[in-house]
Amino acid sequence: MIKRVALRLSAVASEALAYVDALHNLARHLTGNQADAEDLVQETYARALKALRKVVAEYIEAALMTLSEEARTVILLDLEGLTEVQVSDVLGCPVGTVKSRLSRSRAALRLKLRDYAR
Repeated sequence: MIKRVALRLSAVASEALAYVDALHNLARHLTGNQADAEDLVQETYARALKALRKVVAEYIEAALMTLSEEARTVILLDLEGLTEVQVSDVLGCPVGTVKSRLSRSRAALRLKLRDYAR
């Protein structure tokens, strides 16, 4: 799932970079000098990437919120870097239960994000 999202973002970035020359020419025309044009293009791409990241984060958060509290909790603890043993201590359940919940929760999240990842 994460690999597909990364590939999609890479494709978007490649597509955006296809316009860098045209954007630079316009910026050069608007600013009248090379240095300001480069700054303007860099700022434009930085803002665009920040907005792409925000959209992706909002989409993932929305998908997480549709999961049960149990599923959301186990995924968030995993994302925080806790081991399965640590998660079992936090939740007060056996490690096998954590593994099972994590597997089901990841599958459910993948299913909810599959259309976005395409």
